[in-house]
Amino acid sequence: MALTTHLKTLPAISHPDFVNKEILSHVHSATQINGQVQAHTLHDVQNLIQEEPAEVLTVLRSWLCQEDENDF
Repeated sequence: MALTTHLKTLPAISHPDFVNKEILSHVHSATQINGQVQAHTLHDVQNLIQEEPAEVLTVLRSWLCQEDENDF
């Protein structure tokens, strides 16, 4: 479930105790989803580096050159 979809399922405020437990549950779920997305992204980047190291190096160099140009 996408994070935005998950956040849309937050309950309406009805009772403070209920809301606190529900919000904590949703925050915990959203944190888990975020962690899974980060882990998947890191895995994809590692694979890309292994499969196309020259292209990755070219992209990194272009980013560094852009940063140097922005410093002036």
